[in-house]
Amino acid sequence: MLSFLVSFPLSLFDKEFNDAQKHKNTRVNEANQHSIGSAAATLHFTGQIKDLPKLCLVLLKNFTYLLLVLRDVINSFLMNAFITFMPKIFQNAFSITAGLSSIITGSIVVPVGVFGNILGGYVIKWRKLRCRQTILLCTILEGIGTVLTFSFLIKCYRINLAGIDSAYNQSSLHGILQMCNEECGCSNIYNPVCDEALGVTYFSACYAGCQYEGKAENASFSERKIWQSCSCTVGYENNTAASSVVQGACLQSCTVMYLFFVCFAFQIFVIFLSAMPSQQSMLRCVTFEQRTLALGLDYIFVRALGL
Repeated sequence: MLSFLVSFPLSLFDKEFNDAQKHKNTRVNEANQHSIGSAAATLHFTGQIKDLPKLCLVLLKNFTYLLLVLRDVINSFLMNAFITFMPKIFQNAFSITAGLSSIITGSIVVPVGVFGNILGGYVIKWRKLRCRQTILLCTILEGIGTVLTFSFLIKCYRINLAGIDSAYNQSSLHGILQMCNEECGCSNIYNPVCDEALGVTYFSACYAGCQYEGKAENASFSERKIWQSCSCTVGYENNTAASSVVQGACLQSCTVMYLFFVCFAFQIFVIFLSAMPSQQSMLRCVTFEQRTLALGLDYIFVRALGL
């Protein structure tokens, strides 16, 4: 219903805008005849379904067009992966809370992406780039983006995980399953908690032997849960505050984290900056009559393969 309401005003426009035919006749055809083939010069879409397979075949033989489609598919896949998994990557690589990780991801992707998209369109108009120049610009930007992927090697040192990196309290057993939590029936879902007294991270509150959830405390951008009466901690036998743990891995000082944020923001900027040049290159490397079909096929490939 919402789609109908949005599309209804579009149906009120004329079939062609004023001077559209004049603009079409005077437009310089920048299509590469070697990549399209001689069939593109004579084959035109007449509105009949029988012509559609032939037009699709001509587009699929256009090597320049296929590379641009591949570029869109890869970048779409990357963006979906960034939006989905970057908060978890931030959380694990830099030991920050899940809420703060999501806020950082959104704060980087949204404004940087909008600015990059607008700037990409402005550069084409400002420099009056032609087809070869826009393709060259896309190639340079994708090369920069590829180099920036090595920034994912940046991470802080490992967290001190109980049972893996250090022993449990007064236990010589190796592993997260210990005598203090063996009767808890813990699941294997990683939901770390921190013993702030020792700076030790437990796999989950269950594996820390915690019996009940305490009152949440305010933390930056979010509230952290407190788990109390944790039998695997040092202060449990003395019934002190040290027997409690807080939600999230133990935070550690990490200056390289900010370098990674800058590299990630620049990578997002490069991806969105190349979006408009890529689309313009796609429209210019095919004949005028095939432009709408070229965009349609590109959308199908992006949605099917770019997830």
